[in-house]
Amino acid sequence: MRSPQLQTALTEFVSDAAHRLQAAVDAGAEVPFELDSRAARGGAQLYCYRPLPEAFIAERWPSLADLDSCAAAERLLECLQGLDRYLLQRDVQIGRGDRGARAKVVLQTLLEDVFGERTDFELDGERVRRALAQLDAAAFTNPGEVALIETLHGLAAVAPELAGTRAPAIGRPELAWALARFEMGCERTSQLEALSDHLLALRALLEPEGSAGGLLPGRLAALCATPEERPALTRRVLKAIALEHDVIAGRAIEHDSCDALVTELAGHLRAVLRDVVSGHLPPDLAACADALLAAREPTQEGPSAAADGQVVTREGRRVAPREGPIRARRLSGGEQELRDAVDTAEILNVPV
Repeated sequence: MRSPQLQTALTEFVSDAAHRLQAAVDAGAEVPFELDSRAARGGAQLYCYRPLPEAFIAERWPSLADLDSCAAAERLLECLQGLDRYLLQRDVQIGRGDRGARAKVVLQTLLEDVFGERTDFELDGERVRRALAQLDAAAFTNPGEVALIETLHGLAAVAPELAGTRAPAIGRPELAWALARFEMGCERTSQLEALSDHLLALRALLEPEGSAGGLLPGRLAALCATPEERPALTRRVLKAIALEHDVIAGRAIEHDSCDALVTELAGHLRAVLRDVVSGHLPPDLAACADALLAAREPTQEGPSAAADGQVVTREGRRVAPREGPIRARRLSGGEQELRDAVDTAEILNVPV
């Protein structure tokens, strides 16, 4: 790692935790397992036991958290800016909390990486090195990465496999802004406080023209929902936008339904970020969403329809079509209007 002090603290914690976990195994505790099936040649099903050291670690985490080395490593981790990027990379979802709470989750995740699919806890130096390297990649940006991705600080951390390629065409500042806002939202003490962070991140990714066009709800629905589910998700995003106005005006009150709405929005943002940095979605998200929402009819400048019914963008990308674009605009009375190329008469009333 590029921080020798942090590397020493983390290595000591992993070593102390390994001794305590192995002592439990030596005393008769067993690592749980699950029965995994897979198809063999000829159609026969083969079964194998897959150990679950994560459950073993989680059960004994209170004891591990009492280690002096755990407290020392936690204090150093609290100073890092890349904790959320590391957890995003490891696909770990946690609740809202301060950096101390996140540091604890990072330490537990680090142990799970070191001892993944093991039935014992004998320390393996190579596995420790690899696990620390993954954390290091999320927390720091080396000069080579800076030259490669310029201000896109979070890209190589979230998707290390992209470190040897050019930065996405979505725009380095936009994706960097979205990643930073995602982290800020995760650190807020309440869901309502996090709402604007998540919406700002989504606007940077999906509304480069600005929010006046009301394209965010439809574009996000195009990327995160099936065609049948897009209208429902569009309505949910519109409700989130309306809720943000009430938060700004001081009218919003913490409520389970509000928390659920913000959590859902954060989940979609998280999925979009992961898919962009891992290459599952093209860098230009707005153009991709518009292609998904575009009419099948070819236009001179827009997407064209392929023989198989898919939409072909100007860049040659083939995506599934939809009947027409969705736009949302604010009416004078504060309501939202959902405008569909097929039916422009549908007006949504968005209660708070």
